[in-house]
Amino acid sequence: MNAPENEKTDIVNDRFRAVVESAPNGIVVASRGGEITMVNQRAEEMFGYTREEFMAMSVDQLVPDRFRAAHPSRRDSFHANPRPRSMGAGRDLYAVRKGGEEFPVEIALTPLVEGDETQVLASIVDITQRKRLEVEIVRISENEQRRIGQDLHDDLCSQLSGIGCLTKVIEQNLARKNPEEAELVKKVTEMVGQAGVRAREIAKGLVPTVLETKGLLRAISDLASRQRDLYGINCEVNLDVSSRLDEQLPSHVAVQLYRITQEAVANAIKHSDCDTIVVTLALLEGSLELTIRDDGKGMQPNDESEGMGFFTMKRRAEIVGAALTVSAAISDGTEIRCSLPFALI
Repeated sequence: MNAPENEKTDIVNDRFRAVVESAPNGIVVASRGGEITMVNQRAEEMFGYTREEFMAMSVDQLVPDRFRAAHPSRRDSFHANPRPRSMGAGRDLYAVRKGGEEFPVEIALTPLVEGDETQVLASIVDITQRKRLEVEIVRISENEQRRIGQDLHDDLCSQLSGIGCLTKVIEQNLARKNPEEAELVKKVTEMVGQAGVRAREIAKGLVPTVLETKGLLRAISDLASRQRDLYGINCEVNLDVSSRLDEQLPSHVAVQLYRITQEAVANAIKHSDCDTIVVTLALLEGSLELTIRDDGKGMQPNDESEGMGFFTMKRRAEIVGAALTVSAAISDGTEIRCSLPFALI
């Protein structure tokens, strides 16, 4: 290569470094073997390492311990088909700072090809603040649901009860004078009573007081019992966990798991034409597994992505650091699984 070509290469490299250094995201460049070859100042601030420390590290050291063993194979997979992509599509990603603190991230990968060598540029965004805002939004939403549920119970249910009492009196007064009209009023009384029962059930769903007073295990059992009574459907519950779970599971996590169960069961009743729904909660090798399975008609692949219910369940799972998956096939029912890293102390 002649001198002018060397100068052009140096200019390109200098410009590339300047772009990397000025990027608002953390930038980490690594070789195929995982050795870190370049970082920018934002990455230093994000992870807490100096540039010299980075240069002596493997990119695997930025991955939490529980995911580190699988990371080399993921690197190999990327290099086998190097193209720009988002890392970990459909699941939460975490990185680890110098002091051991984990934090949620979004990562975009870009291959850098020079001759026979391919390196990968990882653009990293710390989404800790976004996650906090999501949790706050859900908290506000839960409070609003509770308010609506309380209003239903204290206001609407009371009014329906009062209307039912009045129509009962009218029915009794008409019974002797006009039996036909009395029969009509009787039907109105029955309809008002049914509406009151339904309103109370909705209020209970919006304000699951048993979740606060008795814990998640009892709340799930009560939810299943209500569905059996209301819809005559066989809703079974398998709780393969210790009662200590309720003591150690954070309340905001319990609320989200309950809401996921509630949504999944409601969807099965409305859409699956199932006879049986089975809710299972179990601890498996450091993971709390919640599954809701029905024996209904199932659905086409990817149909779940079009439903607001699935989107809501997925967001609830993400907020507490869980992964939610749906397995479904036509005429073979549907299974919703929520996996949360968790271990009883």
